[in-house]
Amino acid sequence: MRLDFDSAVQVHVRTARDVWRRATVEEGFRRQAERIRDQQEKEKAAQESFDDAVEFVAIATITQMQVDRMQDRLSVHDAAVIRALMDNREALDAVQAAIGEKLEQAYVLEDGRRVFKTRDGTRVFDEHGLELEPEDLDPESIEDFRPRWEDYQSDLEARLALQQERDELLDYQQRLDAAQARLEEGEVDPAAFADMEALLVEDVPDAVRRQLPSNEPAHLRAQPAEPAALADRLAPGAEPLAEVVWELR
Repeated sequence: MRLDFDSAVQVHVRTARDVWRRATVEEGFRRQAERIRDQQEKEKAAQESFDDAVEFVAIATITQMQVDRMQDRLSVHDAAVIRALMDNREALDAVQAAIGEKLEQAYVLEDGRRVFKTRDGTRVFDEHGLELEPEDLDPESIEDFRPRWEDYQSDLEARLALQQERDELLDYQQRLDAAQARLEEGEVDPAAFADMEALLVEDVPDAVRRQLPSNEPAHLRAQPAEPAALADRLAPGAEPLAEVVWELR
């Protein structure tokens, strides 16, 4: 019995020793894993700091080398927008004057509406584009010297196109102002510069392109009409004003 007891004690001791050894080894592995993880985190943080430093240097380089040039280009485009708006205003005034003149010369119904017959003399439209039935008004009742519907309609379309162009110019001007504000506030990261470059090259309205100097990538050469010829073409009885306006745009 004594032998069995001693044997049991020895087995228990060996088991306890094995458990302690395994625990010690596992603790060593755990600490080693923690050291590796800590080292990896330190290396990651160091890499992020390095990347931030590189990005800072890139931003600083952009700020020093390109901001002045970008500001100059924004100013050039802004001046081009102003000239385009002035041309647009003149064209709108001319179209509106032509529309007013045709309305004054149009045939007037009893209810006050102005009406125009077509060039072929078979149909009649009022100033809002509503077609009248022959039983309401015989086209022959409208004298031939009065403006025709096609000419009046062409002027309306020209006015609409110029109004849309003006809205586009004003929107572009606001975007230029926003870009200028970003530069003044120091928002000069590479992504912002890429957006500004697209604004000055890809997003430029045609009316602005024609006003830009030839050294600008977005420049588009215009073909203006001769002043004397233009005056003749805007005279009463000349070709529809819309065709003239489209050549000027």
